Amino acid sequence: MAALIEQRSGAIDLEQVNAQLNLEQLSTLSVRGVPLDALLQAGLASIEERAILKRGLAYLRRRKYAEAAEWWLLNRRKSHITKARLHCLLTLLLALTYEWAGDTARARSTTEEALQIFAFLK
Repeated sequence: MAALIEQRSGAIDLEQVNAQLNLEQLSTLSVRGVPLDALLQAGLASIEERAILKRGLAYLRRRKYAEAAEWWLLNRRKSHITKARLHCLLTLLLALTYEWAGDTARARSTTEEALQIFAFLK
């Protein structure tokens, strides 16, 4: 479960990560080496985008993984073409959701998709 997510401080404490699942603390995390702050600081300031992230993170905090995955999928479609950074962030959060739900195959494929998007953004 912890293999997908890293913290800048080094060691991974899943309870601490769970406590950081809010917009203010999310930037301290990396998923598969992709620092989330690189995606958050690149223009994710709109009210709509913040609302999308807040609701999805709330599902994760409550361990409602099916609802979180559905939320990321629904909102990811809207952002694909016009907002690649948001799409990448939502894809990474979807991969994290799959990982925490125990669906390692989906987590792996979704992570690869996110890494391809992130490579494109660089």
